[in-house]
Amino acid sequence: MAGKAKRRRFGWVRKLPSGRFQASYLDPAGVRRYAPTTYESRPEAVDWLTIQEAAMVRREWTDPDRGKVPSGLAVRGWGRGSCPCGGRDRSCSGPLGDRIASLVRRRTQAGR
Repeated sequence: MAGKAKRRRFGWVRKLPSGRFQASYLDPAGVRRYAPTTYESRPEAVDWLTIQEAAMVRREWTDPDRGKVPSGLAVRGWGRGSCPCGGRDRSCSGPLGDRIASLVRRRTQAGR
């Protein structure tokens, strides 16, 4: 049949009202994952999907949300005595560690 679009075997590409294209796929856990950006053309969106599929086939795909911790929580928990080294490493304890924690706290509060 002429004009009938071929069905993709991995992921989806849809055209948004803005005219841009959005790509998405189901990860191994069945969670729908969207591309971090939209694309000007369908081939660009398909290229992104191809890269994601190849990573899964090679078993190199990692969950994009893995390891994400809200920066405020990470900073509140960091400081004197909270490092796994138990304070033996001078870079994470004492005045230097307190100073770094203070600077990071100030930066994350300013960026709210």
